[in-house]
Amino acid sequence: MKKSLLFLSCLIFLGLVVQPLRVQSFQTLQKQTLQKVSQPVQLQWIAPKKAVLGHTDPIPSEAVKISKLNLELKPGETLEFYVPLQKGGTEVSVKFVPEKLTIQKPLLKKVPISDPKKVEEVLQTLVYEQNKETKTKDLSFILLLKNNLGVQKVFYPVEGLSSRYKFWLKVGSEFSGFTQAKGILKNESSHILKGTVYVSSTDHAKKMAYQLQKQQTEIEEAIENAKNPEMLWIVSQLLKRHIKGYPGGKSEFEESLAKNLSGLKVPQSLVVNVSETLTKYEHKLERRIVNREVLKIGETQPVKRETINKFLRLEKIDKKSSLEGLEGKVDRIPTDGPRIHIIYPNGDDTWEEGKTYNIRWESANYQQQVKLILKWQGGQYVIGNIPNTGSYLLTLPKLSNQKELPIWVGVFSIDEKIGDWSDKSLVVKKFGANEKYKIRLLGIMSHRCADDEGWERGCDGEEPYVLWTAFGPNYETYGRTDEGKGVEKGDSWLFSQDVNVYGGGSNKTQAIEVNSPLIFVYMVLEKDSGSPSRDEIVNATVGALSLAKAIYDKKWDEAIKNVGAVWDTIVIFQKIAAKSDDLYPPYLSYFDHQTLLQITTGNGNPPPLDRALVSSIGNYDHLSIRKADIYNDPINQRGLQWSVIYMVIREE
Repeated sequence: MKKSLLFLSCLIFLGLVVQPLRVQSFQTLQKQTLQKVSQPVQLQWIAPKKAVLGHTDPIPSEAVKISKLNLELKPGETLEFYVPLQKGGTEVSVKFVPEKLTIQKPLLKKVPISDPKKVEEVLQTLVYEQNKETKTKDLSFILLLKNNLGVQKVFYPVEGLSSRYKFWLKVGSEFSGFTQAKGILKNESSHILKGTVYVSSTDHAKKMAYQLQKQQTEIEEAIENAKNPEMLWIVSQLLKRHIKGYPGGKSEFEESLAKNLSGLKVPQSLVVNVSETLTKYEHKLERRIVNREVLKIGETQPVKRETINKFLRLEKIDKKSSLEGLEGKVDRIPTDGPRIHIIYPNGDDTWEEGKTYNIRWESANYQQQVKLILKWQGGQYVIGNIPNTGSYLLTLPKLSNQKELPIWVGVFSIDEKIGDWSDKSLVVKKFGANEKYKIRLLGIMSHRCADDEGWERGCDGEEPYVLWTAFGPNYETYGRTDEGKGVEKGDSWLFSQDVNVYGGGSNKTQAIEVNSPLIFVYMVLEKDSGSPSRDEIVNATVGALSLAKAIYDKKWDEAIKNVGAVWDTIVIFQKIAAKSDDLYPPYLSYFDHQTLLQITTGNGNPPPLDRALVSSIGNYDHLSIRKADIYNDPINQRGLQWSVIYMVIREE
């Protein structure tokens, strides 16, 4: 009878586990993994004084207990300590900070700038070396839970949330009857490990409740700061109509919207979630609407494109980069003081790509360096730091796909306070095939000190990844990168997989032409406990851009050049999907053929991949290595968090 009761008790204990866990007896565990078991250490646990902890993942102080201890372990030795368990489920996090740590960083090599393929070969080698380093295992950690019958459960760290010296695991609320568990650290290396161990025990339920409230606050702020509240109102009505099957029938515009959402496989659950959230805050949105006519748009009648066009608020394209008025300009040549005057060219010429021309000018009372500017509608090409000798031999690069491109030529001081344009435009004739491009994400660099668990002990290693989308009238693609491993402030991480954001073929590895402007959205996220899946965030971004694409339709060029017009929808969708996780403002940019041509027509000095990845940022011959900086405050460019590094390759 006693044996039966014992067997039944064991079954009941095992049945409490919600997720599958490996089970071992302590005796078996001792034989398999422990060479020397020390007596468990009784740690001093404290509740932090700050009301809210953590700069990046805030936690209320009453939800967490923290402790630390010194560690010195010989190879094969272990350290045991007790960890308190919480009623709402326990998130256990253990971080070891070595007294001395030397990690061999992959060394970058100079490569010929004329051969982008060699750049990619070097990157592949670096990725291999990086991944080999991250697989190094110095420490292991397990958590043991023992009931009064002597049966033990072993909890292992979650792989995606743990790294070389950081371990995270969760004990579910079904074990709330237990007051503590035993943690075991083991030295798996061949050398002595010496340093400090930081441990935290967080109440999962309290943490999630706080972060849910944080998410609601962020959504309200996004609605309050919406640049175009009228458009958000329209989006809310459109989503309700989509969910209800378009009562009253679909307009031509709504047919396009439904096709976009279906074609890009935007989950219905996401559409419902966003719609319900927007409906919840419609009263706040309504107070911000200036054009009250938009309130006539509801969920019961078809919404036509001409109705939406009334509320697009498309701004006029900035004329600062326009060449209108240059024909009748007045040269910036003062009657006295320093001055520059262009002699050749001065208009009515025809140039050919690839040929060399002697640009000539004269200057007075000015001996410093000058810059040469070739300017055309929609772009410019600049060569700086030219000696002020009165002439410069220019080999004309490829500037555009246009067969005949009107340009103006100017010579100016470096600060452009003095200078001169050609009196008339000249024509550049294009010969040969159109250029083709591919764009690839290379890696990410951290500029931030992450304090994920509020331990007040310095910077944590993180697992950042990037989601991206590329959209145009005739191009749609999206995806996400692999996660970095233990990326700390100042570290760079090269993505293990090829991340081709623009290109042709099944894997987007083929260079293709750029026939229309493209909008790119990059967003950095950091994988944490309770964070959304990468697919959830990708779906949110794609859903927002699907709406934007349907709304702007033939006005896509204008929408691209006024990216703030689609910003509101993207931010709302992403914040709803983010579940209060680290969510940095998306980085929006657009490329057209001319921009890509210009950045891949550099002088190539110095060569790329020299010493460190970020020192290679620059424009080279047929390729460009660039970075997009992600700020907490993107408008004022404050609080630099991450840099996303990418490469553009041009083929002919």
